[in-house]
Amino acid sequence: MPSPVLLAAIFSVAASCLAGYIQLRHQRYWWRWSRSSFRRASLCLVPVYVLVGLGGWYIDRKYLKIEESHWLVNGLVSLAIGQLIFRFDISTFEGEGHAPARSLLVELEHYLLRGVEAVAADGVLTAVRDLSLPELEQLAFDIFQTELLTDESLPGATKVQISKELDDAAQALADPPSRTQGRSRLIGFCVGAIRQRRLTFEFSKDLRVASSPRDGAGANSH
Repeated sequence: MPSPVLLAAIFSVAASCLAGYIQLRHQRYWWRWSRSSFRRASLCLVPVYVLVGLGGWYIDRKYLKIEESHWLVNGLVSLAIGQLIFRFDISTFEGEGHAPARSLLVELEHYLLRGVEAVAADGVLTAVRDLSLPELEQLAFDIFQTELLTDESLPGATKVQISKELDDAAQALADPPSRTQGRSRLIGFCVGAIRQRRLTFEFSKDLRVASSPRDGAGANSH
C-alpha cells in the first residue's frame, strides 16, 4: 500500500481537479456548443489544477509540517492550503474602487474560457441559422413555451409582449416581402434565449426543447 504521504498528495491533486471542475459553471453548455474549444481549455487547466494540489501538499510538508497519522487529514489540509493560496483575492489590499475580486487562478480560468464562450456563441448562431423556416418557427415557440412561459420570475406582461412579438414574426414568415425580417427576428430570439439561459438541447427531428436540459448555473457566466 502507498505511504500516507503519497496518498495525501494524490488526494490533494484529485480533489483540486474536482474543485476546479466545479468552478467551471457552464460545462454542459460549453460542451454542447464549443466542444473542441472547451476540450482544449480543459487540457490547459488540468495541469494547473494538479500544480495547485501539489503546491498545497508541498507547503504543508515543507513549512507547516502537520503530522497526522491518517493520510486523509493531510490531504484535506493540503487541498485547503492550495485553494486558499491560489484562489486568494489579489485585490484585497488594493482598497475600494478597484477591479472586482480576482485571484491568479481565477484570472487564468477567465482568460482561457473567454475564448470558449466566444466559440459557443458562434456555434449557437450557426446552428440556428441553418434551420429551415418551419424548424426555426417551431424552435422559437418551443423555447417560449418550455423556458419563458414556465419561468415564474418573468413578469406576466413580459411574457405577453414576447408572445405577441413571436406571433408577429411568424406572420411575417408567411408574407414574402417581410419574410427576411421575420426570420431575423426569430433567429435573434432563439439565439438570445439559448445563450442567456444556457440551453444545451440537441436539435432533434421534431425539435422538442422540453426534454432538453438547461445548464444548472443559470444565465450568469463565469
